[in-house]
Amino acid sequence: QMANQQARRSKTKRGKRMTAVPPILFAKDSTSANLIAGEVSGGVEPITADWYRRADNGRDTSPVLVDPGVQVHTSNGLAPNTTYYFSVRYTDANNMSVTSPELEVTTDA
Repeated sequence: QMANQQARRSKTKRGKRMTAVPPILFAKDSTSANLIAGEVSGGVEPITADWYRRADNGRDTSPVLVDPGVQVHTSNGLAPNTTYYFSVRYTDANNMSVTSPELEVTTDA
């Protein structure tokens, strides 16, 4: 019975606690922003990345899922001269998750 318990434990993958850094901006203009997911550590592969965005415009103050399951995100149709906040929620194979700190991006005028 002890051998069976040890065998079950060895089959269960346990990852380290997940941590994440903010996404990285690599291009922007007055109506779009191109970003790449930052580093995530810990967790059990595969790890998915879901993008969230909120705006500092008095209307869209709660983060909204804008692009699920990708490492690179392009936001189009943004308002000129507006500040947006982007974050990435990572979820691992054990359904453990962590949300990155936000990245602040102000579109060009």
